[in-house]
Amino acid sequence: MISPIEILFTGQTLDKEIVEDIPNGFHIDHLPFIETIPTRDLKNIEALQKISNQKAVLVITSSIAAEWTNGIIQHIPDWSIACMEGKTVEVLKQKKWDDLIKYKAENSLTLAEQIVSNTSKEQPIYYLGSNLRLEHLPYFLREQGYTIHEIEAYQTKYIIQPIQKKYNAIAFLSPSGVKSFFTQHSIDETTSIFAIGHTTGQSLKEISNMEVIISPLVNQKALFNTIYNYYQLI
Repeated sequence: MISPIEILFTGQTLDKEIVEDIPNGFHIDHLPFIETIPTRDLKNIEALQKISNQKAVLVITSSIAAEWTNGIIQHIPDWSIACMEGKTVEVLKQKKWDDLIKYKAENSLTLAEQIVSNTSKEQPIYYLGSNLRLEHLPYFLREQGYTIHEIEAYQTKYIIQPIQKKYNAIAFLSPSGVKSFFTQHSIDETTSIFAIGHTTGQSLKEISNMEVIISPLVNQKALFNTIYNYYQLI
Protein backbone atom coordinates (compact mmCIF):
# COMPACT_ATOMS: atom_id res chain seq x y z
CA MET A 1 0.00 0.00 0.00
CA ILE A 2 1.36 3.41 -1.03
CA SER A 3 1.72 5.86 1.84
CA PRO A 4 -0.30 9.10 1.50
CA ILE A 5 1.29 12.50 0.96
CA GLU A 6 1.40 13.98 4.45
CA ILE A 7 0.63 17.71 4.52
CA LEU A 8 0.67 20.11 7.46
CA PHE A 9 -1.42 23.30 7.32
CA THR A 10 -0.10 25.81 9.88
CA GLY A 11 -3.01 28.30 9.87
CA GLN A 12 -5.53 28.96 12.63
CA THR A 13 -8.36 27.22 10.81
CA LEU A 14 -8.75 24.78 7.94
CA ASP A 15 -11.46 25.63 5.42
CA LYS A 16 -14.42 23.26 5.36
CA GLU A 17 -14.24 22.76 1.60
CA ILE A 18 -10.74 21.31 1.93
CA VAL A 19 -11.65 18.97 4.78
CA GLU A 20 -14.62 17.61 2.83
CA ASP A 21 -12.76 17.11 -0.46
CA ILE A 22 -9.31 15.65 0.21
CA PRO A 23 -8.30 13.45 -2.76
CA ASN A 24 -7.15 9.87 -2.30
CA GLY A 25 -3.45 9.68 -1.61
CA PHE A 26 -3.33 12.85 0.51
CA HIS A 27 -3.63 13.37 4.25
CA ILE A 28 -3.87 16.80 5.92
CA ASP A 29 -3.11 17.71 9.52
CA HIS A 30 -3.89 21.14 10.91
CA LEU A 31 -1.83 22.75 13.69
CA PRO A 32 -2.22 26.46 14.51
CA PHE A 33 1.00 28.32 15.33
CA ILE A 34 -0.63 31.66 16.15
CA GLU A 35 -3.69 32.91 17.98
CA THR A 36 -5.39 36.18 17.03
CA ILE A 37 -7.47 38.08 19.59
CA PRO A 38 -9.66 41.02 18.46
CA THR A 39 -8.96 44.06 20.59
CA ARG A 40 -11.42 45.22 23.24
CA ASP A 41 -9.38 48.33 23.95
CA LEU A 42 -11.86 51.25 24.08
CA LYS A 43 -9.24 53.63 22.72
CA ASN A 44 -8.95 51.63 19.48
CA ILE A 45 -12.70 51.02 19.21
CA GLU A 46 -13.46 54.71 19.69
CA ALA A 47 -10.80 55.66 17.13
CA LEU A 48 -12.51 53.43 14.55
CA GLN A 49 -15.95 54.78 15.42
CA LYS A 50 -14.70 58.34 15.05
CA ILE A 51 -13.41 57.85 11.53
CA SER A 52 -16.57 55.96 10.52
CA ASN A 53 -18.21 59.38 10.17
CA GLN A 54 -15.39 60.79 8.06
CA LYS A 55 -14.18 60.45 4.51
CA ALA A 56 -11.12 58.26 4.99
CA VAL A 57 -8.73 55.79 3.39
CA LEU A 58 -8.54 52.52 5.34
CA VAL A 59 -5.89 49.86 4.83
CA ILE A 60 -7.06 46.40 5.93
CA THR A 61 -4.57 43.62 5.26
CA SER A 62 -6.17 40.70 7.11
CA SER A 63 -9.57 39.07 7.45
CA ILE A 64 -9.25 39.35 11.26
CA ALA A 65 -9.08 43.16 11.04
CA ALA A 66 -11.96 43.13 8.55
CA GLU A 67 -14.14 41.06 10.89
CA TRP A 68 -13.28 43.35 13.83
CA THR A 69 -14.28 46.39 11.77
CA ASN A 70 -17.50 44.77 10.63
CA GLY A 71 -18.50 44.01 14.20
CA ILE A 72 -18.14 47.63 15.29
CA ILE A 73 -19.37 49.71 12.34
CA GLN A 74 -23.03 49.05 11.54
CA HIS A 75 -23.58 51.63 8.79
CA ILE A 76 -21.90 52.05 5.41
CA PRO A 77 -19.12 54.63 5.93
CA ASP A 78 -17.61 57.01 3.39
CA TRP A 79 -14.38 55.06 3.11
CA SER A 80 -12.00 54.03 0.39
CA ILE A 81 -10.69 50.64 1.46
CA ALA A 82 -7.38 49.14 0.38
CA CYS A 83 -7.17 45.45 1.25
CA MET A 84 -5.52 42.15 0.47
CA GLU A 85 -7.03 39.70 -2.00
CA GLY A 86 -8.65 36.54 -0.71
CA LYS A 87 -10.48 36.14 2.58
CA THR A 88 -10.19 39.82 3.52
CA VAL A 89 -12.18 40.76 0.42
CA GLU A 90 -14.71 38.00 1.15
CA VAL A 91 -15.33 39.30 4.69
CA LEU A 92 -15.88 42.84 3.44
CA LYS A 93 -18.27 41.65 0.75
CA GLN A 94 -20.30 39.77 3.35
CA LYS A 95 -20.84 43.16 5.00
CA LYS A 96 -22.08 44.52 1.63
CA TRP A 97 -19.07 46.83 1.49
CA ASP A 98 -18.14 45.87 -2.07
CA ASP A 99 -18.33 49.46 -3.32
CA LEU A 100 -15.93 50.65 -0.61
CA ILE A 101 -13.11 48.41 -1.88
CA LYS A 102 -11.10 50.70 -4.15
CA TYR A 103 -7.74 48.92 -4.14
CA LYS A 104 -6.82 45.28 -3.68
CA ALA A 105 -3.69 43.25 -4.29
CA GLU A 106 -1.99 39.96 -3.47
CA ASN A 107 0.92 41.59 -1.63
CA SER A 108 1.49 44.65 0.51
CA LEU A 109 3.92 46.44 -1.82
CA THR A 110 1.55 46.32 -4.80
CA LEU A 111 -1.27 47.53 -2.55
CA ALA A 112 0.88 50.43 -1.33
CA GLU A 113 1.74 51.38 -4.91
CA GLN A 114 -1.97 51.49 -5.79
CA ILE A 115 -2.61 53.81 -2.85
CA VAL A 116 0.24 56.13 -3.89
CA SER A 117 -1.03 56.26 -7.48
CA ASN A 118 -4.56 57.23 -6.46
CA THR A 119 -4.39 59.09 -3.15
CA SER A 120 -3.30 62.62 -2.30
CA LYS A 121 -0.56 62.99 0.31
CA GLU A 122 -2.86 65.38 2.18
CA GLN A 123 -5.32 62.51 2.72
CA PRO A 124 -4.63 60.75 6.04
CA ILE A 125 -4.49 56.98 5.87
CA TYR A 126 -5.65 54.63 8.62
CA TYR A 127 -3.92 51.26 8.89
CA LEU A 128 -5.75 48.46 10.74
CA GLY A 129 -3.35 45.76 11.83
CA SER A 130 -2.01 43.80 14.78
CA ASN A 131 0.75 44.15 17.34
CA LEU A 132 2.93 41.96 15.08
CA ARG A 133 2.04 43.58 11.80
CA LEU A 134 4.62 43.71 8.99
CA GLU A 135 6.49 46.97 8.42
CA HIS A 136 6.54 46.90 4.60
CA LEU A 137 3.34 48.80 3.74
CA PRO A 138 3.34 51.56 6.40
CA TYR A 139 7.09 52.09 5.88
CA PHE A 140 6.67 52.44 2.11
CA LEU A 141 3.80 54.94 2.46
CA ARG A 142 5.64 57.05 5.05
CA GLU A 143 8.70 57.12 2.78
CA GLN A 144 6.44 58.52 0.05
CA GLY A 145 5.29 61.33 2.35
CA TYR A 146 1.96 59.97 3.61
CA THR A 147 0.68 60.30 7.16
CA ILE A 148 -0.30 56.89 8.58
CA HIS A 149 -2.53 56.51 11.64
CA GLU A 150 -2.35 52.98 13.02
CA ILE A 151 -5.22 51.31 14.86
CA GLU A 152 -4.53 47.95 16.51
CA ALA A 153 -7.50 45.77 15.55
CA TYR A 154 -6.18 42.57 17.10
CA GLN A 155 -3.28 40.98 18.89
CA THR A 156 -1.29 38.07 17.52
CA LYS A 157 0.30 35.58 19.90
CA TYR A 158 2.61 32.68 19.07
CA ILE A 159 1.50 29.17 20.06
CA ILE A 160 4.00 26.54 21.18
CA GLN A 161 3.19 23.59 18.95
CA PRO A 162 5.06 20.25 19.02
CA ILE A 163 5.22 18.29 15.77
CA GLN A 164 4.88 14.55 16.21
CA LYS A 165 5.65 13.24 12.73
CA LYS A 166 7.46 13.85 9.46
CA TYR A 167 5.58 15.73 6.71
CA ASN A 168 6.08 15.73 2.96
CA ALA A 169 4.80 19.29 2.70
CA ILE A 170 4.16 22.21 5.06
CA ALA A 171 1.74 24.96 4.07
CA PHE A 172 2.01 28.43 5.60
CA LEU A 173 -0.93 30.83 5.76
CA SER A 174 0.49 34.01 7.28
CA PRO A 175 3.80 35.78 7.93
CA SER A 176 3.25 35.57 11.70
CA GLY A 177 2.61 31.84 11.37
CA VAL A 178 5.92 31.55 9.52
CA LYS A 179 7.80 33.34 12.32
CA SER A 180 6.15 31.31 15.05
CA PHE A 181 6.90 28.02 13.28
CA PHE A 182 10.58 28.79 12.67
CA THR A 183 11.18 29.94 16.23
CA GLN A 184 10.34 26.35 17.21
CA HIS A 185 11.23 24.10 14.28
CA SER A 186 13.46 23.67 11.27
CA ILE A 187 12.71 22.02 7.93
CA ASP A 188 15.04 19.70 6.03
CA GLU A 189 15.39 19.55 2.26
CA THR A 190 13.10 16.54 1.90
CA THR A 191 10.09 18.65 2.93
CA SER A 192 8.41 20.96 0.40
CA ILE A 193 7.32 24.45 1.50
CA PHE A 194 4.14 26.15 0.26
CA ALA A 195 2.82 29.65 0.92
CA ILE A 196 -0.62 31.25 0.55
CA GLY A 197 0.22 34.25 -1.62
CA HIS A 198 3.30 36.40 -2.09
CA THR A 199 3.38 38.20 1.27
CA THR A 200 3.63 34.92 3.19
CA GLY A 201 5.96 33.59 0.50
CA GLN A 202 8.32 36.53 0.99
CA SER A 203 8.38 35.94 4.74
CA LEU A 204 9.45 32.34 4.08
CA LYS A 205 12.18 33.43 1.67
CA GLU A 206 13.59 35.79 4.31
CA ILE A 207 13.91 32.90 6.78
CA SER A 208 14.69 29.85 4.65
CA ASN A 209 16.97 29.23 1.68
CA MET A 210 14.71 26.43 0.43
CA GLU A 211 12.43 26.72 -2.58
CA VAL A 212 9.05 28.27 -1.71
CA ILE A 213 6.06 27.35 -3.88
CA ILE A 214 3.41 30.09 -3.83
CA SER A 215 -0.29 29.71 -4.60
CA PRO A 216 -1.58 32.04 -7.36
CA LEU A 217 -4.56 33.17 -5.23
CA VAL A 218 -4.75 34.07 -1.54
CA ASN A 219 -7.15 31.38 -0.35
CA GLN A 220 -6.79 27.90 1.09
CA LYS A 221 -8.41 26.11 -1.83
CA ALA A 222 -5.92 27.62 -4.27
CA LEU A 223 -3.12 26.72 -1.88
CA PHE A 224 -4.19 23.09 -1.66
CA ASN A 225 -4.64 22.93 -5.46
CA THR A 226 -1.06 24.21 -5.80
CA ILE A 227 0.15 21.41 -3.51
CA TYR A 228 -1.95 18.81 -5.33
CA ASN A 229 -0.69 19.89 -8.78
CA TYR A 230 2.90 19.88 -7.54
CA TYR A 231 2.68 16.24 -6.48
CA GLN A 232 0.88 15.25 -9.68
CA LEU A 233 3.81 16.60 -11.69
CA ILE A 234 6.47 14.74 -9.71
